Amino acid sequence: METRVRFMYVAFSMILATGVLAHPLTGESGKHWKVISTEELQALRESKAEFLLVNVLPKIIHDQMHIPGSANIPLGAVHGSPDLPQDKNMPVVFYCMGKLCRYSPQAADIAHEMGYRNLLVYRDGILGWRRAGLPIQSVATYPKVDVPVISAPELILDREAWILDVRPADYFARGHIPGSTNIDLEVLHENVNLLPQDRRIVLVDHKARLLLTTGRFLASRGIKDVLRLDGGFNGWVKSDLPVEKGAASTDTSASNTAAVAKSPP
Repeated sequence: METRVRFMYVAFSMILATGVLAHPLTGESGKHWKVISTEELQALRESKAEFLLVNVLPKIIHDQMHIPGSANIPLGAVHGSPDLPQDKNMPVVFYCMGKLCRYSPQAADIAHEMGYRNLLVYRDGILGWRRAGLPIQSVATYPKVDVPVISAPELILDREAWILDVRPADYFARGHIPGSTNIDLEVLHENVNLLPQDRRIVLVDHKARLLLTTGRFLASRGIKDVLRLDGGFNGWVKSDLPVEKGAASTDTSASNTAAVAKSPP
């Protein structure tokens, strides 16, 4: 076992030295970064090499689940982040939820534009790390409450619901449910006071992948009458229901600093 671990350290050092790590992702921008496997990330963590592991998911998600030792720099805050290393040759590993999440490759592209030259993407993310039986850390405990699902046809008949779209502002502007309010999930934890206390809230994101955790976060802040839109905004569009275009109805998403075109996870 000791010989195998030593071999992994040596192999990983050679990989870093040659700049060839795993295989670039087909159809994605991998010219400036390389993919790292679970085994390679384990070896890097257990070695004495200095590197930064970055979770690029919103704070609400990071606080509930992340790989131990991670820094949290949400995608919208990567550009110009003071939490990135001063040494731009230090290895930086970006990850998010899993292979379907696009945030980590985009973060690596942004970091390259900032001058970083040793960029790695742990594409398997939190889900892959957990599937490997490795520990996940939490710094916040959200109540394990049910966050019921509402379908798009049901929502259009609900005249009392307050619809909260947590997608990035640029996606909201391209199309959103009429009458909805936009607060980017990256800054929702700072703007809970803007949510109504006396109305049912329906959460909307791109494909409804992060809404259960978001609803449980809101429950931890005392907001419990919360539903999540089945299929997210994609589900609404597939139901051939009306869509509005234009800027957000609230400017809170502007506090999401970096002007980058994000793709939802």
